[in-house]
Amino acid sequence: MELSDTDDLIDYAHNGGSLLVIGSKAVPLFMKYFDPPPDVNQASVILPVGTGKVGFIPQDLGLPYAASQSEETRQMLGSVVKQLFPNPKVEVTGSPWVDVSVSNLGEKLTVHLVNTSGNHRDLPIVEKIDPIGPLNVTIRLDEKPMKITLQPEGKECQFTYTDGKASLTVNSVPIYSILIVE
Repeated sequence: MELSDTDDLIDYAHNGGSLLVIGSKAVPLFMKYFDPPPDVNQASVILPVGTGKVGFIPQDLGLPYAASQSEETRQMLGSVVKQLFPNPKVEVTGSPWVDVSVSNLGEKLTVHLVNTSGNHRDLPIVEKIDPIGPLNVTIRLDEKPMKITLQPEGKECQFTYTDGKASLTVNSVPIYSILIVE
């Protein structure tokens, strides 16, 4: 990461954004923005920056988590993320083994659900992945969608819309599913 990258990221947080910095090499790059620098020897710290906030997790999480898949690590990271991003666009409950990403496809919102269950740490090839679900999905939207479709099945989902949130259940994600919100 170059100096201008850290400046841009701190500027983003200063203007209302939330930023999470993880790892023993990344965290020190941001200490120059704080006087005095925060004590980042603890598990995590969240600091206000302008109208936003920056969270720091000084530990390197990737490889240790891949080796252990520690529930404690997952909960700690989830707690910090929830503090930084209390109102995410999408929330999914029902399994810790789902990766979620949100994108746009033209005028449509897409919610990608990736099943990450299975023994990924001990096997070079995962021969079997059990389906996960049911998953409860909540999507924050400015207005009630016309429809939400589960792909690749092409199945129109039943949902409720209350207080700016569409809520639905995805019964099963074999490997990869997409919700298309229109």
